[in-house]
Amino acid sequence: MQLLKKIAVRTVFGDKSEILETVLKDKTKAHPLMRVVGIANGFKEGEGDYGAWKGLTGRFEATSAKTGEVFNSPVCFLPEFAIDLIAGQFTEPGMAVKFALDIGAIFAADAATSYEFTVTPLTEAADDELKELAFAANRTAPLALASPEKSGKGKSA
Repeated sequence: MQLLKKIAVRTVFGDKSEILETVLKDKTKAHPLMRVVGIANGFKEGEGDYGAWKGLTGRFEATSAKTGEVFNSPVCFLPEFAIDLIAGQFTEPGMAVKFALDIGAIFAADAATSYEFTVTPLTEAADDELKELAFAANRTAPLALASPEKSGKGKSA
């Protein structure tokens, strides 16, 4: 196990060229890069040479999908949408958010890097108000989907 200043795809798996090389081997599937588990107790934001950044603070462990090496760090950088999901769970000062994620990459011809990150949660949020709301809505008014027209056109109002 190694201690890192920060956990990030770059420090655990490799840089952009290594990720691109991996996704170009098979453009049809997502490729695992790392598994991250952690207990986040806060997040920080700033500006750097490449623009705005966000990171989580707490205790984190990441395993490289390429080498199997395990890394620990008090700081964790994830794809921005994953950081936003975790940071959005901080509803009270001093609370901690536990998570486990698989981070991968998939070929995307229209992306600037030619790949996009994928994030797969390995656990469910302990207190997921959104799921509770969806459950309540489905219990009171199930969603009725209209069947598609044979001509492929929808009805007009």
